[in-house]
Amino acid sequence: MTGINLAKSNLSFFEKYKDIKKCIFISYKRENRAEALNIGEYIMENNIDIYLDVFDDKLQVAANDDNHELITSCLEKGLSKSTHLLSIISEKTRDSWWVPYEIGYSKCKKSKTNVATILLKDFNDQDIPSYLRVARIIYGKYDFHRYLQEVLSDYPELYNKYSSHTQENEMYSDEKNLLGNILKEK
Repeated sequence: MTGINLAKSNLSFFEKYKDIKKCIFISYKRENRAEALNIGEYIMENNIDIYLDVFDDKLQVAANDDNHELITSCLEKGLSKSTHLLSIISEKTRDSWWVPYEIGYSKCKKSKTNVATILLKDFNDQDIPSYLRVARIIYGKYDFHRYLQEVLSDYPELYNKYSSHTQENEMYSDEKNLLGNILKEK
């Protein structure tokens, strides 16, 4: 079984989501798109669904048309249907307007979205803003794997399959080297 990108299909996001239990919304700065794509693919390879905006056709049209109302609406729909938000933080994120917005929107939702932050290698972790310090901060591959296992723990059948695995086993496989050397280690 493999996770899916809920923004990448002919069905509407809501039609696809109605039978899905978990989804990680990936928040990132446009300049970190390659890292977001790799992290998203890695998450899906570990049987967890994602929402990654670059595959939301309606959002892309809105962005090309500078339709700010529709851009915001598309992002809020993706956020409202996601159970988790993973913000990808790099030095470039400091100039983002959308990443803090997406985090704030997620934290204010009545459903209490699980918010976590993963740091890219170039980020000076001494400068983490307060609003990120109150969420989980993920350092490196092993911590990221533990985070994914916690997400899977809400899928009893998948958790049972992977819970006895260690860093070297199937759950932690990175055969395509998607994570490469992009994550900040503690």
